[in-house]
Amino acid sequence: MNTRKGVATVITEAGEAQVALDLRSSKPDGNHTNWSGTLTIDDAEVWKAIANTSQVRIRTTDGRETEFIVPDGAGFPPAPGQPVVLHIESSDGAEL
Repeated sequence: MNTRKGVATVITEAGEAQVALDLRSSKPDGNHTNWSGTLTIDDAEVWKAIANTSQVRIRTTDGRETEFIVPDGAGFPPAPGQPVVLHIESSDGAEL
């Protein structure tokens, strides 16, 4: 199991913004890597872009990118000073 924690860039049709990631990987079938964890957003515009789609693209600080789904939906927009934490998952075999 690998972990990824820190700053990343979320890429949406509204543009790019910094977010916080906290991810863990697993290989349930022994071959393909699945990532799951949380994405913390404090920008209402980024939240709106994610709320209008079921997928989000994330770029880590070393330049790796992959698609994630937001299985539980985006919830409510962030209030001032109160970021939103979203559950995200990826099963495309990407190595982050």
